[in-house]
Amino acid sequence: MDKIKRQQFQSRLRMLKKKLVALGPLMRGSVVELGATCGHPDCRCARGEKHKKYYYSLSRKGKTKIIYLGKQRQPLARQYSENYKTLLEIVEEMTIINMKLLQAGTGGGASREFVGRMGEKSGAVSHADDPEWGNGRHCGHYSFSRRSLIPCPSNRI
Repeated sequence: MDKIKRQQFQSRLRMLKKKLVALGPLMRGSVVELGATCGHPDCRCARGEKHKKYYYSLSRKGKTKIIYLGKQRQPLARQYSENYKTLLEIVEEMTIINMKLLQAGTGGGASREFVGRMGEKSGAVSHADDPEWGNGRHCGHYSFSRRSLIPCPSNRI
């Protein structure tokens, strides 16, 4: 892999890390809209126009959990769900880029300087000086600190 392509990948990884930090709250699951009838014979729901009810649905350990949201909490829950989907998209793209960088023998997307600097801020231990990972390469794992995404955290300790 040429130097320009590697720099483009590393630049893209930095941009993706910034997007991760800015994501905000997230939840796995979906907002679902169900129709309900109230039972009043003169109501529109008796003619087929059901009242909209919003719920949050989450499958966990083979079971589906549903909570009632109402109209007020529905937009916020929808945003949390969208943030989760964005997280998955970002992680997928980062994985592809890091695989290309590792395949080319250049290691993951972070430089030694980045790993050390971020590790110091978060208190994480870096692999940058570990002879097993030489040349500033890292294992490709990431962890979150309060401020940023950290490649090569202390996941081997």
